[in-house]
Amino acid sequence: MPFVTWTDDFSVHDLRMDDQHRMLFDYINNLCDVMDRDRARPAILDAYQKVLDYTGFHFRDEEALMERVNYPGLSKHRLVHQQLVTRALDFKERIKTGDAAAPDELKYFLKNWLTAHIKGIDVQYSAYLGPKGSH
Repeated sequence: MPFVTWTDDFSVHDLRMDDQHRMLFDYINNLCDVMDRDRARPAILDAYQKVLDYTGFHFRDEEALMERVNYPGLSKHRLVHQQLVTRALDFKERIKTGDAAAPDELKYFLKNWLTAHIKGIDVQYSAYLGPKGSH
């Protein structure tokens, strides 16, 4: 059973962003599977690096979209992204140093980040996308 499940209420009404959000769900679910079955640091770090890499790609693409549609909340949204990345990198360091609590705390951080960020913050730019996410 997936740790996080995509449902239509996560849609920001842009096909590209929705697809990227679905991919983030997939990467996070894969990481959680690795953490549940293989507590070895190298395996966890490898799966987590994939989450971090894809998140970086997604944040850049999402910010570019917000720029194209002149979303007035872009600077605030960009700051939230930076804060999330900083926190995510802190978890990476904790895992590297063998902090036993880090994997479980990371799972819940990622779940809360993903669900709260999409439903609470990302949906705010939806109104600027035009009909059916035409960007």
